[in-house]
Formats: sequence, C-alpha cells, structure tokens
Amino acid sequence: MSTLVLPGFANVHSHAFQRLMRGEVQRRDPGRSDTFWTWRERMYAHANTLDVDALEAAARLVYVEG
Repeated sequence: MSTLVLPGFANVHSHAFQRLMRGEVQRRDPGRSDTFWTWRERMYAHANTLDVDALEAAARLVYVEG
C-alpha cells in the first residue's frame, strides 16, 4: 500500500499590508463620526496605493516582529 504525502498548504490570504496602515486609517476627524464604513473606505484607499515592493516589505516586517 502506498501513501500519498502532500506538503503543507500555504495560507495565501494575508493581512500583512495592514501593518503599513497602522496609525494611518484610524484618525479621528472632529467633523466626521468614525464607523466601520469610514474605516473601510480609508483602508481600501490606502491599500490601493501599495505596490508589490511595499507589500513585500510589509510581509517581511510581520515575520520579523512575529
């Protein structure tokens, strides 16, 4: 009887980019109430400015800090 052995699967879903957002999207605006939706809008706006190099740097920081 032969056994099939598979390598561990990588979790390719990462939130490493959020490390770069720390302190960037949770500012209080006196003229606007913060909600999940305002945070989400700012998070996506920030995430859309990142390039591959910034994402790689974020992932490296996550592993160094971990």
